Amino acid sequence: MRETKNSAIIGVGLSKIGKFPETPVTSLMVDAFCNAILNAKSDIREIDALIVCSTLVESNFMTAHRLAYFLGISGQLSSCYTVDVGGAGPVSGLILANDLLVSGRAKNVAVVAGDKVGSLSGRELVLKANSKINHPLYPKDDPSLPVIPILYNSIAQWHMDSYGTTREQLAMVAVLMSIQASRHPNALNRKVLTLDEALSSRKVASVTNVLECARPADGAGAVIVSSEFSALNNPVYVRGCGEGVGCPYPQREIFEDMFSVGRATKIALSDARLRVEDIDWFGIYDCFPICFLKFLEDAGLVPVGLGGQWIEEFYDNYTEMSAPDDFPVNTHGGLLSFGAPWEAPAMFSIIEAVEQIRGVAKGRQVTNPHSALVYGNGGIFTSSSVVILSN
Repeated sequence: MRETKNSAIIGVGLSKIGKFPETPVTSLMVDAFCNAILNAKSDIREIDALIVCSTLVESNFMTAHRLAYFLGISGQLSSCYTVDVGGAGPVSGLILANDLLVSGRAKNVAVVAGDKVGSLSGRELVLKANSKINHPLYPKDDPSLPVIPILYNSIAQWHMDSYGTTREQLAMVAVLMSIQASRHPNALNRKVLTLDEALSSRKVASVTNVLECARPADGAGAVIVSSEFSALNNPVYVRGCGEGVGCPYPQREIFEDMFSVGRATKIALSDARLRVEDIDWFGIYDCFPICFLKFLEDAGLVPVGLGGQWIEEFYDNYTEMSAPDDFPVNTHGGLLSFGAPWEAPAMFSIIEAVEQIRGVAKGRQVTNPHSALVYGNGGIFTSSSVVILSN
């Protein structure tokens, strides 16, 4: 068990979110970092460790060291790491920061993630993503075969066949996330979708349409994590951490034990000495609806096979007029509506969790949340990272 309340997030920062073809990824990261420093009421000279998630568009050698150079802090760092575990990266980066702080190897750590896939054409994004995932059975140079959506689609189809999950239940996730995003001023999509719009949007794979895919965006986010802070920093404590490892690709036969998020969640909850029922707010990775659904089941919020029913119940009862307390999940809109700069969006979930716990999430504030769980997923359920935050 880690020492409780020994490490805390004291600052959060966002860059602009959208499409900015002329703005380098590094500039977006610098903006997010500087905004986090300001939010922390800290000084850049106090940062002694830097953790940065890898990028797709600018695949720079040693991304963290490059950013440290641009920030002018290379000489003051005792640790500098580039994290490459896919979309789990921001959460894994926060876990690494916590480990550095608890062990005494650092006092103030910046964790930064960003990319600019929103500026890519659909063809460019598919080709870059296919090349990155490098699946042995799919050609990397065929833009008509978006490998990542196809692989998630296979798991969605398996869940439908195995448990009776419906096509409509999956699409309802996109509708729910659009309601959440409509309340966030920085969300890429603020239009509330209808179920018909989600189901009639362009088909990407057999049971996956384009409005059920993470929304490509340019942008960055950053947090400052510290072991030296006061109440003036409005700290949000890192209370529990867990990670899990799955298969590099879905196997020919899909089975429940291939998913790693259940193990990661169990470890994080044990670390925090909490039950999943004790969590007040959830940041659930929703690159595709099936990812959102599998977390519900594997984390123990609902029995295996009943995730679709859980989603449908909230869809039937949650509207634009509902209070945020009625659905304290992804109150920023998640990957499906807030925006997804490749491996960075779990950072937006971390930032939203901090703002919720601090009570500063204007227009979307959940009443007095004391704890939050954030889940990041890398690859196709390959890497799972879960962190629990509290006040």
